Amino acid sequence: MNVWLYADLQSHYSPILDSNCTVIETYEGTMGSTVACGEYAGFEIQIDDDDARMSVTLVHKAVSYPQCYPQTISPHFSTLGEKIEWRYPKGEPLHPVAMIVRVHASMQGDTPHDSKSTSYLAVSKIVTDEICVVGKIPAVKNQNILARKMADRRRRIALSFQR
Repeated sequence: MNVWLYADLQSHYSPILDSNCTVIETYEGTMGSTVACGEYAGFEIQIDDDDARMSVTLVHKAVSYPQCYPQTISPHFSTLGEKIEWRYPKGEPLHPVAMIVRVHASMQGDTPHDSKSTSYLAVSKIVTDEICVVGKIPAVKNQNILARKMADRRRRIALSFQR
């Protein structure tokens, strides 16, 4: 295990859905909606629920960054976990460099009673002009550690290109 992956980054957790969420838009055809659910470090957190598939959009400085989990993580019916894990440089909680979100996907089997569900961790990088999904970690042993390693490694790659 490479210690440097964790030595300079820390985590903060914020809730995804809470009682303070407000509806921004509804979609009658799919009975979906977009709701604003607070913010962290200047990033407004919006939850998109369209056709029983959920995703996160971050809004920063009036620019929307949809993560499009039905396209990037799983096309199946999905819900989100309870919190977002924000990765940031040690001592700089207002400068997140990555976001990790749990996505629970339901996959229909051969019969209606044969449905399966799995849980992925969606890892997104946060750089000056881009917030996008860089990978997904399937339900395996040490899933959270692997997601943090991916987030931390992507940060180092992004920084090496900025120099």
